[in-house]
Amino acid sequence: MPAKVFLTLLVAIVTVKAVNAVTSCRDRCGNFDRASHCQCNGACARFGDCCHDYLTVCNPGGRPGEAPVTKQPILSRDISRLADSLWAADSNRLPGMMYSIRKQSRITHLFRRRDTAPKSLFSNVLPAALYGQTITPFRALLNNYERSAGVPERNTITKQREISRFLEAIFSTDVIQRTYNLLHNKGHFASQTEFKDFLNATWFGLYSRSGGVLDSSAFEHTFVGEMKNGAVTGFHNWIQFCLQERAGNLNYYGYTREKQPNQLLLQFNWLGQVKTLSSIIHGVSPEFELALFTTCYIARPNNLCRFKINDRNVAIRTWTHEGDKLGAAYFYV
Repeated sequence: MPAKVFLTLLVAIVTVKAVNAVTSCRDRCGNFDRASHCQCNGACARFGDCCHDYLTVCNPGGRPGEAPVTKQPILSRDISRLADSLWAADSNRLPGMMYSIRKQSRITHLFRRRDTAPKSLFSNVLPAALYGQTITPFRALLNNYERSAGVPERNTITKQREISRFLEAIFSTDVIQRTYNLLHNKGHFASQTEFKDFLNATWFGLYSRSGGVLDSSAFEHTFVGEMKNGAVTGFHNWIQFCLQERAGNLNYYGYTREKQPNQLLLQFNWLGQVKTLSSIIHGVSPEFELALFTTCYIARPNNLCRFKINDRNVAIRTWTHEGDKLGAAYFYV
């Protein structure tokens, strides 16, 4: 082939690729690009500047603003890469120097439900440990809930504002941004607004666990804890555990198993009711748990979600409620 003809063909190929790069929605769904000739976000239909393949690439259903229908599977290696990334990016995780753990006695007879640990689990907790960018708005949420099943939750304006502040706080972190990037690239969310709305509905949307009244949510069950039929249910967060222990409301009985990183399977008494087994992962930020719980709920709903953190085998268990709601999530120790 003469050099001149070859050069002409090469220029044509490069030109075609360059045009496609700015007129196609491939790898651009949900984003606004000022430099492009057309857009691929939910507002493009309103402004009349959608790319020619917006409906087929971003939205096969043909309804602007919705997430892509075609979703890619989220593999264990995807979750492992995300978990490693989140562990490194978790700037709100507490360093070990800010608190101490006293495991004390290992429980061998689980259903005796006796206090085998004379001291508290958490000790030497520095005052700054329980405040910070996301821990402070997280703490504000903990007193918004009725512990007892069957008692309707109060959906106050103050509560909604505190939920909004918490979501705004965690969305400013690398942990949530990296989680969104994975889920977006896998076709689950077209925009950060859509992802935030999903987190709000999934974790804070009210449903019934007893008596048909709106008495519970995934956040309350997992992070705060509830009481039903004379026992503690849920309650898988270390911050709530530490705060309730310091307030004299929680008596740590001992542990049955430990696992790295920072995981304990333990037993305790909360306000007179016993939690026979509960797992916590201590020291991590609220957004770290929320990010991995959410990812596993999307990837492995109502199932065991296995992955690795720093080459250590880890698992999260999620349960669905009423078929299509998140009922519970916790580290499976």
